[in-house]
Amino acid sequence: MAELAADFRVIDADTHFTEPPDLWTKRAPKGYQDRVLHIEDIDGLPTWVVDGAQLGFARGGGGIGRHGEKVPFVDSQTWGLDRVHQGAWDPKVRLEVMDYELWENAPAQAAERSRMPSEYFKHNWYATFWFEKNQGDLQGLMDKVGEDNVLFETDFPHPTCLYPAPLETMAAKMDVLRPETRRKVMGVDAAKLYRL
Repeated sequence: MAELAADFRVIDADTHFTEPPDLWTKRAPKGYQDRVLHIEDIDGLPTWVVDGAQLGFARGGGGIGRHGEKVPFVDSQTWGLDRVHQGAWDPKVRLEVMDYELWENAPAQAAERSRMPSEYFKHNWYATFWFEKNQGDLQGLMDKVGEDNVLFETDFPHPTCLYPAPLETMAAKMDVLRPETRRKVMGVDAAKLYRL
């Protein structure tokens, strides 16, 4: 199978990522965790619920099991998030899987690469920032994501945007960052990305 990729690059343009089960609850203000999208056990099944409304079974969203076993898609339809491979919803594990798959399936090409897939991801992926606090360690979050990969946003015109005073709203958050990180997040990164 490695011969298939001998004279051209193979790029997976349709890999899927399932939201982590606590994506919304860990970011919700106190008192709102039961109102945002979350999982509840209803009649013995993990069920997506938002503001009291049941949306349906919290499926795992993939046919690769927790330990790497592949099953027919129809069989995986009964899986909850606890059964699906962690790389389906955990970004750190997903990047490890991407590196492993390159070495496993195309070792010659992997040896020729100057970077692994996880490194390409780190240098070509950007996130926007405006409300995150990272439980009091905002600089730690910036260091994990990479201060060169974070862009400031106002989120205008959405209801939760920083309008009408975006800079004043951000001032306290920016004070906890190193000056160089602050400079990058508030404009240098975007200027570089958009070539402004």
